[in-house]
Amino acid sequence: MGALEGTGAGAARIDRWLFGVRLFKSRSAATDAVSGGKVHINGERVKPSRGIKPGDTVIFTLRRRVRVRGGRSAAAWSGEQPGAML
Repeated sequence: MGALEGTGAGAARIDRWLFGVRLFKSRSAATDAVSGGKVHINGERVKPSRGIKPGDTVIFTLRRRVRVRGGRSAAAWSGEQPGAML
């Protein structure tokens, strides 16, 4: 794995992406899951700062179930999220 893998145009931090697509209730919960080894990108254990780009496969464990998601729209969620506002 190169030093710049997962960075650049279209890349988003994995912890922010997991929270942004509403797979975790908070970004800190997503960060804890990544740090705890429950999240893998393309079969590799990653750190919270690792970028995800379109085409990546995200495998994570949530409530004792293994789930797989594709990173087709890694940056599509960025911006304001009216549904999350109080």
